[in-house]
Amino acid sequence: MRFSLIAATTTSTTPAFTQPPNQVCATSYWNSTLKIVAGYTGYPSSALTRLYYPQAVTFDGYRYMYVADYSNNRIMRYNPGSGLASTGKVVAGYTTSGGSGSSQLNGPTGIFLDLNRTLYILDNLNYRVQKWIYGQPLGFTVAGGRGSGTTLD
Repeated sequence: MRFSLIAATTTSTTPAFTQPPNQVCATSYWNSTLKIVAGYTGYPSSALTRLYYPQAVTFDGYRYMYVADYSNNRIMRYNPGSGLASTGKVVAGYTTSGGSGSSQLNGPTGIFLDLNRTLYILDNLNYRVQKWIYGQPLGFTVAGGRGSGTTLD
C-alpha cells in the first residue's frame, strides 16, 4: 500500500474575461501530469518526509498545504512549490504515539483552516474538535472530548 499525496499540476492560459466571474474561464484547462507533493511511495513512516494514512488536506492563503496524517497523529505543513515530496513541518500533534493531552492528537481525520491560520482539527479517536492557534505548541478542545455518544458537549 502506498502513502503519498499526489496532485495534478495545472497549466492555464491568459484568461479572456468575457464571462461573469462565477463561471469557468473558457481558455483554462487542466494538465493531467501528476506529481508527488507530500510523502513518498512505499512504506509508511513517522519521518518528516513520509505520511502514514493521510486523511485530509487544505491550503491557506499563502499556498501552504496542511495534511491530517492519521496514523502519525499529527498535522503536517508543506511549503508551496517546495518540490517533489518535500520535508514537512509538524504544526499540531507533536508526538507520533497519539494521546489526549493538549499537545497530542489521536487519529486526526479532518482539518479546517480559518483566515488567521487557526486550525480546527477533527481528533477522531479522542472524539473531540481541537483548536490550534497558529504558532502555538498546544491546542484546546472546542467540542467533545468526553468519549463517544449523543450528548451535547
